[in-house]
Amino acid sequence: MKKNMGAFDRFIRIAIAIALVALVYTGAVTGIGVT
Repeated sequence: MKKNMGAFDRFIRIAIAIALVALVYTGAVTGIGVT
């Protein structure tokens, strides 16, 4: 269980990181994130 939870937690963290990068990237592309 502990190994599975660790892998699941890592997967969640990676998924969140990808989502944040995607949001920033799309925001920059649409001009919202451009300073």
